[in-house]
Amino acid sequence: MAAGRSGGWDIRMRCQPPNLPELNVLDLGYFRSIQSLQYQTECRGVEALLDAVNNAFSTMKADTLNKIFMTLQTCMECIIRANGGNNYKTPHRGKDALKKAGQLPVSFACSAEVYDQGVKFIRAALEAKKAQEKKAALEARSKK
Repeated sequence: MAAGRSGGWDIRMRCQPPNLPELNVLDLGYFRSIQSLQYQTECRGVEALLDAVNNAFSTMKADTLNKIFMTLQTCMECIIRANGGNNYKTPHRGKDALKKAGQLPVSFACSAEVYDQGVKFIRAALEAKKAQEKKAALEARSKK
């Protein structure tokens, strides 16, 4: 921990939130892609493993990373459609076919309908929270 505070840094260890792989680009495929490349090299010792991981990272194709980030964007849209839930299947938009046709976008746009649904859901949740807090405050006053 002392090393994380040296040189003016303030690096702290934090646990990753559980059950949220759909929003963690690392879990969506980034680590898996690097690991599959790293596994192609036999490693004996920590230095050899570090070299293999660094080599795998530097040889990873930009197309692979692009696909991972595209999947992240489509997962975000699905989460909005599910009102913050994770009860959906990971969407497939035919990224390989779009790329082959020269039509792979830099990013996928969320539809206005889905965006509006998300805003409406968040506003309703905030209003419900305010009402709950107001009710709790009134109950606390009445107990005094």
